[in-house]
Amino acid sequence: MVAELLCSEDADRSLTALESAAPADYERLAATLAEFDAGPSDARWKRRRYANPPVFGFTVIGRGGTYLVLWSSVGDTAIVEYVGPDI
Repeated sequence: MVAELLCSEDADRSLTALESAAPADYERLAATLAEFDAGPSDARWKRRRYANPPVFGFTVIGRGGTYLVLWSSVGDTAIVEYVGPDI
């Protein structure tokens, strides 16, 4: 089980920018990330899997579009690597 959630610098910058540019979408992402942090081992957070490097992904639908959250884990720590448009 992953016990701690961290964000990469890029993911943190994306979330910070979104907070002022699209507050409703930021709130939706923040709420979803809080749910993720409470139980990242749940299958709903692993809907997408990429092999190199090994990361998982899930989407969040906001007013401004669909956002992709990519994350990996190191030991018991979940690391959000990317938050941005689902292209």
